[in-house]
Amino acid sequence: MRRERIFRDRANFFEEDDQSLRCRFRLPRHCLVELCDALEPELTRQTNSCPLGGGGSHDSFILQNSSVGMRLAQGAAGDAWLIGDKGYAVATWLMTPLFTPETQQEREYNDCHVRTRAVVERAIGRLKVRWLCLDTAGGTLLYKPDKVCKITMACCALHNIAERHGVPLPEGLALPPPADMPVDPPIGAEANRPGLALRRQLIARF
Repeated sequence: MRRERIFRDRANFFEEDDQSLRCRFRLPRHCLVELCDALEPELTRQTNSCPLGGGGSHDSFILQNSSVGMRLAQGAAGDAWLIGDKGYAVATWLMTPLFTPETQQEREYNDCHVRTRAVVERAIGRLKVRWLCLDTAGGTLLYKPDKVCKITMACCALHNIAERHGVPLPEGLALPPPADMPVDPPIGAEANRPGLALRRQLIARF
C-alpha cells in the first residue's frame, strides 16, 4: 500500500543555498525567481470562497449557494450550459442526465451528455496524474482552504505550460477512472421547473 503523503508548511525555500535549490527543484535560483514572478499574478487572483460546510456539504449545495452559482442563476452563462452529473440539481444553466431514460431521444441525450462530460473528466484526470497532491491517492493537502486554492492554481498553471510544451505525464501512472455517479438524486434535484422544461426542449432535438 502507498503510504499517505502529508504536506506541511515549510520555510521560505529561497533562504536555502544555491546547491540545495538545484538539488531540490532541478533549476538554478534565477529560473525559480523568474518562474515565481510569472506565476504570481495567477496565484494572487481573487478566487471564489464558500464557507458553507466545506467538505461536509454536497457539491450541488456548494455550487448553488456560492457566488459563482448565484451569478450563473442570474444569466452569466448566456446561451451556454454547465454539464453536471446526476449528483447536481438541473437548472436553466446546468444540464444533468436523466435518471431513468425511457425514450430513444432521452437515451441519446444521456449518451451525448456522458460523452461531453468525459472530455472534462479526462482533462481533470491528466491534471491529477501530473500532480498527485491533487488526488486522494497522493495524500491530502492539510492546509487552510485559501492555501489549497493557491496550490491548485499553481498546479493548473504549470500543467497548462507542460501541456503546451508537450511534457509527457509521469510514467507508470494510469489516468484515474471517472467518478461514479451517485445512486440517489440530491435534495431538490427535480424541483427546478424552468430547468426541467429547458432540458425537455433539448431532448426534443434528438
